[in-house]
Amino acid sequence: MQAGRQRHRVVLEERADVQDSVGDYEVAYIELAEVWASIIPVSGRERIAGAQVASEHDTRIVIRFRRGLDSTIRIRHVVVHESPAIEELYDVQAILPDATGRRWLTFLCTKRVAEGWRRGE
Repeated sequence: MQAGRQRHRVVLEERADVQDSVGDYEVAYIELAEVWASIIPVSGRERIAGAQVASEHDTRIVIRFRRGLDSTIRIRHVVVHESPAIEELYDVQAILPDATGRRWLTFLCTKRVAEGWRRGE
């Protein structure tokens, strides 16, 4: 992949359970890194769930190689050329290294359609 195709600025975030003042745990995300990426839509589908239309968008996101990442992270992309700016959240389903294993990482993701979409969050 050519570096010029990585034209989107994304933030890699790690999930953390944070205890509030009453002792309950809340889900929070800690920023790991802000990197350049290419975002490639792969497929999309809609279905009816609970009398509402739910949609899923499968996406491939490619970044330069970084150590220590696994599929528990999420990727945040803020589309600033929209007015107002739109925040897109992607849940990582799998991480695939390139053939050499040290140049690129490909994230197979599902774009969130609403907060709380995955794992009972």
